[in-house]
Amino acid sequence: MNRTGHVSLSLFAFSLVLMVKNVALVSYLFVLLGAFLPDFDLGIKGLHRKLFHNVWFAGIVGLLIADNVGFMPAQLFLIGFITHVLGDSLTPEGIHLFWPGKTRIRIGGLKTGSMTEYVITLFMFFLGFTILLHYFSFEWTKAVYASGLLLFGLIVVWLRPP
Repeated sequence: MNRTGHVSLSLFAFSLVLMVKNVALVSYLFVLLGAFLPDFDLGIKGLHRKLFHNVWFAGIVGLLIADNVGFMPAQLFLIGFITHVLGDSLTPEGIHLFWPGKTRIRIGGLKTGSMTEYVITLFMFFLGFTILLHYFSFEWTKAVYASGLLLFGLIVVWLRPP
């Protein structure tokens, strides 16, 4: 999954958190950290989706955050991490969640950069943004309309000629 997909999944997950728990919007930075940090192994040949895409890494970083910043930021980091590995497990390459074990987890055959990934990304962004707007005291109808207009703008920008 590409970065945009990871952001959309993490936004959707964070918006669900806001529906059940009152947290500051700046807390989304911990979700983003969890959504982006696993790809720091991207340039390490032979270790991508292994070194930082596993439960041991998530546990260590989560404990460090909990010890230094607090339990809620650690939980938000783990939510971002889970969205990241879930998104990557949808691809044919999959992830090595229990690395250095050999088991690879693959849930689907979603190709990174495909139209299907783009549609899923837009849908998750739309849902997340709609819930976020509702959190800001928008009525559901207004939140859906505003999110729809933003989504339409994103589609127009994406479809524009080079």
